[in-house]
Amino acid sequence: QVVGAVRRRLNSQPAVGVGSHSFEFVCIEGILRFLSSDIDNNVQAKGAHVTELLKGLLDHSDTETAMQHILPLKFALAQQRKSCQNLLEEVLEVLDSDEDLLGLYLTDKANGIEREEFMHQGAEILFETYLRQLQDTLT
Repeated sequence: QVVGAVRRRLNSQPAVGVGSHSFEFVCIEGILRFLSSDIDNNVQAKGAHVTELLKGLLDHSDTETAMQHILPLKFALAQQRKSCQNLLEEVLEVLDSDEDLLGLYLTDKANGIEREEFMHQGAEILFETYLRQLQDTLT
């Protein structure tokens, strides 16, 4: 699924030149988009199921079935939260390192383009965007 998401992202990019992004950033964005969307979609789907179960408990209409489903759902939500936190920590780790951010510019490096230590705004913006999305998912 991740490969398909990256492939779609690559195919949606203009040809190399004006307005195009380097291969590595298109791939990184495709991966981050896939992972953060997958986590968010799973949390939303499970949240809707929790709401439905809680309504059943409040209405006393189907308490036995609701109680049987709550514990597994709690564990599934905890796992999704942990996945989101792990990805968030990895994104923060990259953002905290100028060296890591500069190291992402593989195309420039292959073409012999030297970047100054502070010249990583594109990578920083990309990771900050997904950092905010993951933080929103956690809240």
